[in-house]
Amino acid sequence: MNRRYPTPAELQTIYDANDATVAGLAGQVSIGPEDLANATRHVRVRVAGELWAKCDALARALLLADPHPHVRSNALLADAHAGAPYNPTLPATVRHLLALASAAFDAGTRRPTALLTANLQQIAKIAHRELSGPLRQAIGDALNQNVCGVVAAENIIQAIERHAPAMAPV
Repeated sequence: MNRRYPTPAELQTIYDANDATVAGLAGQVSIGPEDLANATRHVRVRVAGELWAKCDALARALLLADPHPHVRSNALLADAHAGAPYNPTLPATVRHLLALASAAFDAGTRRPTALLTANLQQIAKIAHRELSGPLRQAIGDALNQNVCGVVAAENIIQAIERHAPAMAPV
């Protein structure tokens, strides 16, 4: 199976078509499964990440069960963040940490999700590599306490909320 990689002009055509599809979906009041039926993987990734609030329950279920891991990952993060207000003043790294911690457990039942261990490991790596000061210390403390993963994730969210007012936009 020798598939030829698209030329730059063909790629631009594909990108423009995807942008037009996403813009059309963004203009709708609601996005249903019929809107995703012929959508490319790239469009589904963007819908899960950018237009989650417009998706109805069936569309969300389809995105959460999508065969492509990038779509599922965006859908899981969007679903975990669905109840949390988006705070654009937080640095992107901190927003990412907040999304990872939120996706580690179901806030309603306090039950861990399949992402718990992987997300806590990812949070530890990012915090060590990209943070400094009191927030890095608070996240380290939350991860090093002898508590279950759900409690650690909740403590990380609380640490971010506690230190967020002092953080400058990035």
